[in-house]
Amino acid sequence: MCRHFPAWLISAAVLLALLWAAPWGKASSDPGNEEDAYRTWTDATGQFHVEAALVGFAEGSAQLKKRDGSVISVPAARLSKSDRSYLQRELARRRRPPQERVEAPADDPPPGDKPPGAGERPGAGERPEAGERPEAGERPEAVDQPRSRAQAAKAAEPRGGDWPGWRGPKRDGKSADTGLLENWPPEGPPLLWHGRGIGAGYSSVAVVGGRAYTTGVIGERLVISVFDLEGHRLAQVPHDLAWTKNYPGGRSTPMIDEGNLYLISAHGLVGCYNAESLQKKWLVHMRDFGGSPPEWGYAESVLILGPLAIITPGGSKCIVALNKTNGLPVWVSGGLEAAAQYGSCFAFEFEGVPVVVAGTHGGLAGVDAHNGQALFFNPFAAGNTASCPTPIAEAGHVFWAAGYGKGGICMKLVNDRGRLTAEQAWATGDMVCHHGGYIIHEGHIYGNNGNGWACIELASGATKWKEQAVGKGSLCFADGMLYLFGERGGKAALATCSPEGLELRGQFSVAGDGPSWAHPVVAGGRLYLRYDDNLYCFSVRAAEAAEATGRPERMSASDAKREPTGPRAARRQPGGKEQ
Repeated sequence: MCRHFPAWLISAAVLLALLWAAPWGKASSDPGNEEDAYRTWTDATGQFHVEAALVGFAEGSAQLKKRDGSVISVPAARLSKSDRSYLQRELARRRRPPQERVEAPADDPPPGDKPPGAGERPGAGERPEAGERPEAGERPEAVDQPRSRAQAAKAAEPRGGDWPGWRGPKRDGKSADTGLLENWPPEGPPLLWHGRGIGAGYSSVAVVGGRAYTTGVIGERLVISVFDLEGHRLAQVPHDLAWTKNYPGGRSTPMIDEGNLYLISAHGLVGCYNAESLQKKWLVHMRDFGGSPPEWGYAESVLILGPLAIITPGGSKCIVALNKTNGLPVWVSGGLEAAAQYGSCFAFEFEGVPVVVAGTHGGLAGVDAHNGQALFFNPFAAGNTASCPTPIAEAGHVFWAAGYGKGGICMKLVNDRGRLTAEQAWATGDMVCHHGGYIIHEGHIYGNNGNGWACIELASGATKWKEQAVGKGSLCFADGMLYLFGERGGKAALATCSPEGLELRGQFSVAGDGPSWAHPVVAGGRLYLRYDDNLYCFSVRAAEAAEATGRPERMSASDAKREPTGPRAARRQPGGKEQ
């Protein structure tokens, strides 16, 4: 069976880490002359080495300070025999009261990449020194601090009501919210607030820790906008130069993880910021790995997987896993070469094997999340005008669909004594999906199909129904219902989620300009709709919506068409045609 992370994260962290670990809190010791204490440490396999000084010992792990000032924690049991002997001698020598306490940096950026001041923000192409890159399939050298499975699961579990990034907590378009409205009033659910001035774009929303994050183009810059949950704008911070070639605007949805924000610009600048202060921690660029933007720019959102930040530069290093703490590469995909497309990666576990899947210009690719080695590849949608949706997996199946007449494909996973492969199970022309995506619920796929919607049985590929509803658009799932958001006219709808048919339970419109490709978000009993320069927040929790009073005036559908609020720009549909 398929199950989502983080079940494998600890084993991955142990495999990945001995040399690229993040700085580790405090370390108490008495190292004496620190320069003299530097020595080469070796792991029990003899494969990995690091030059460092012993600065402490706690909970069975040696705390080693590298020459760049960072401190890593290595379990004593993983050290070589000679290093264990040295460690024993040093600990015995240091039993006297320590003369000096050494502190490792707690949350510093990598050496040579200092956080900017209040008015200093990173520009296009700004990035730290990346250092030497691993070759395809090369085993990573170091490890994050090991944690128990329970600790890892708790750390990776989103807060109640959180929607940490693209398509939600599990990247499957599904919210964990319950107690939501089953029907909307004629005017729609209560509008709590309306944020303006976020800039042109198609980025969706991340909601974490009482804040909502999105991106847009304002002037010549791609800007991160942050709101509190009362609708007050807290900050706007530039990340990169604006994408101006075609369909100007923000694309990538911010990813929030353990107090950090991760973002990719259309040009390929990947950044990590403190999610509260928005101070830069590190920057790398897709071109560092030989990548170049596809025709309409990079649109993917960073995938965080335990200690990894996974991106898709495309090319010979098609998929890359970075250390999420410092941006250094951990692995690059091996046995795979394909140009980038517009969707994001999806991660899951199948019978103990952790997998990352990505839709590329060459087709659907699956790699081992431990080391990036290719597991399977299918040329479906190869050379397509644009393949935008994110793949999804459940119950031993991987589904991916694309627009421009392509439709969808389903791969059946096979585990032959630990060797994972995938075979095509079926294909369909009844889910021609442009940008809107799809969800899986109780063995059925629900998603955008051409100018409407469709339901397809996951196991067989049989089409259960096709409906028009609000027309072509995007969706998410919450509390047994589908939330639909039309591409044109700002039309939003609540609908049943059943293979028996699509029943609308309410609809309304919001104001905006141009196509809306931002997916709706349901988090903390609220529905977030981003339409061009506008961010709307509605109450959809039944108890709260019933009590909502004095809400802001809502625009009618006709008003929305008459009063665009976003910046107008010359925009060209990819491929010169409507999907």
